[in-house]
Amino acid sequence: MTTLLQWPVTTQPLPRPVRPVLDETVTSYLHRLGEANCLAQDALRRRLREHRTAPIQVGLLATLSGQRPEALRYAILELCASQELASMHVTGRPRPGAISTFKCRLCTRSRQVTDWVRCWRRSEDVICHHHRRWTAGNNEEGLGLTRQPDILHANRQHQRLINRYGRRTVFNAFTQASEICNEWIERHRFTGHTDFQRRMRLFPGPGWQADFSQPAISAALYPQVVGLTRLLASPYWRPLAVRNQTGNNAFIAELRRTVHPDYTWNPNPYYRYFEPLVRLYRDEQDSAEYAYRYKTSQPIDTIESSELRQDNWDG
Repeated sequence: MTTLLQWPVTTQPLPRPVRPVLDETVTSYLHRLGEANCLAQDALRRRLREHRTAPIQVGLLATLSGQRPEALRYAILELCASQELASMHVTGRPRPGAISTFKCRLCTRSRQVTDWVRCWRRSEDVICHHHRRWTAGNNEEGLGLTRQPDILHANRQHQRLINRYGRRTVFNAFTQASEICNEWIERHRFTGHTDFQRRMRLFPGPGWQADFSQPAISAALYPQVVGLTRLLASPYWRPLAVRNQTGNNAFIAELRRTVHPDYTWNPNPYYRYFEPLVRLYRDEQDSAEYAYRYKTSQPIDTIESSELRQDNWDG
């Protein structure tokens, strides 16, 4: 077991330099630097800051770690000020404060990095295609996807959707789709989904009985989430569900073909509970009503419902 020293850090380079990994979190890098030099991370952090709320002194960190300040800032964007980020070529890279996950273990080992590395990621950064591993979640080793080609395909589709509709639109749609699919899982709406069940059986360890937040369930559900993201991000498919009865039928048929083969659109609540996809559309229409009332300065009950809703959207 490694013995961590508590003595103050000097301004001389530490015995063992540590290179940062692209998009690594500050906490991950300081942990690796401290572990490599048998130094407590708290002592290292105190030495790198003038006071507890001050930013880390990048120049001092560069001296201690044996790295160039520019290399540290480029790899660890948390060390950059906003004006520095504006002048750097970091377009498309994940920004600090979003989602962090463990770097693919096989990738880090190939670079002679023996410790765990945690990096910031974007919503689509859930797979290492080189090693075919699911890297999202808190499973350090990740999940093998060698026998899961549909999950790999879904990730490529996710990236194509971003290229087509833009990152913000797809991120919002993916967030909504994830919440809907997770609620379906919680309420056992996917128990009869043969593709989902097949993917669950291919993963080792806990199966259907596992908590829905476990990496295996998140990975097995991912193709359905991306399929629903496609419908919610599309300017054609999204409004079709509430346009009229014909549009709703076409939307449901596409939803059953690509996401949930047993899905039933039910606009009526069950003990005040609305099915999550229906609830999403209801919430959006309620928001549209309030926006329309604010715009026209009319009481909401004076606005004809046909101006805001299609009469036959729920059949």
